[in-house]
Amino acid sequence: AQAPPEDGKARRYSAQVLEHLNSSHELEKVGSAEEASDVPEIDEEDDWDSVPQVVLSYSTVVAEESPASPAQVDQQADSSELLFGPALTREAAYGFFLGWLQEGGALQKPQESSFFHRLLEVPGHARQLQELEALLKTPFHEEDKLHRQLAFSVYAKFAKLFDPHLRPSSCKRKGSHWEEMGFQNDDFVTDLRGVGVLGLLHLLSFFGSYPASAQLAFQTNRDHVAKHGENGAIPIACASLNFSAVALLA
Repeated sequence: AQAPPEDGKARRYSAQVLEHLNSSHELEKVGSAEEASDVPEIDEEDDWDSVPQVVLSYSTVVAEESPASPAQVDQQADSSELLFGPALTREAAYGFFLGWLQEGGALQKPQESSFFHRLLEVPGHARQLQELEALLKTPFHEEDKLHRQLAFSVYAKFAKLFDPHLRPSSCKRKGSHWEEMGFQNDDFVTDLRGVGVLGLLHLLSFFGSYPASAQLAFQTNRDHVAKHGENGAIPIACASLNFSAVALLA
């Protein structure tokens, strides 16, 4: 198809564009020539000896790290006051702690029982009792990462009772949330003296595997407080741990 004829205005505009392009091209040529004139010419036979040689070397000096900012220092200092996830399930927590006890030598191979006792005993019952007794005697280790993760897991399961969509990544090591859970004060460790880490495993199972029963217990407690005041509150965590200790030691 034949292109439509250009009017006079379009032809004048095209001429101006061409003139501008030509002038730009000439400037580039002049600039290139000026840059080329600034480069000294080197005689291959006489002047290469005067060119300085460049020698590569490696430095062994290690750059010093910049000092931490006040915010970073505060964050590092506060990390010991926090408990971090991810939250563990009861099966994973129980398995991790059994492995932790075996590495420390707290779990020994159970003694062989007589033929008569083997006929009457439940398979694996003696081993399970040994595991529970070892957990009962194991105190909460403040500096152990697994212990702290277990405590956080209990809090995460407790928080999820009231908000199923809540996914906390950390919580305070001490705080009112432990009292809301049913401990006697803001430090849950003081109530673990008689049950050890088994108490945390117990609460993890209670909150995580029986949420309906746990919600009913807390709702009943709130109704009791509304009727009788704060003096009528039942420390659910402590009461639950006491029942577990009695059942194990019976």
